[in-house]
Amino acid sequence: MAVTQTLLGHHTEAVDAADGAVRVSGARVPYEAVYAYAMAGQKEKARKMFTSLVDPGGKPYVCGYNMGVISLALGEKDRAVDWLEKAYRDRST
Repeated sequence: MAVTQTLLGHHTEAVDAADGAVRVSGARVPYEAVYAYAMAGQKEKARKMFTSLVDPGGKPYVCGYNMGVISLALGEKDRAVDWLEKAYRDRST
């Protein structure tokens, strides 16, 4: 729901949906919530949450493609390219 609202340009509703997703998700933050926060301009919150998508060894809990999309939403083009290249190498879907 957060991504759909974001794509429609309804950032307030996207953040509300993201907040709900975070509340019910338990230990792991849904990548969709991080994307919604980033697109809504809440970049610092999104950056903090982004780090929770990667384990201490540097392996993401979600596919590299999604990590790349979030990085783009955060305006971090170099990191986005790194993640997208990793997704390509890993044949991420």
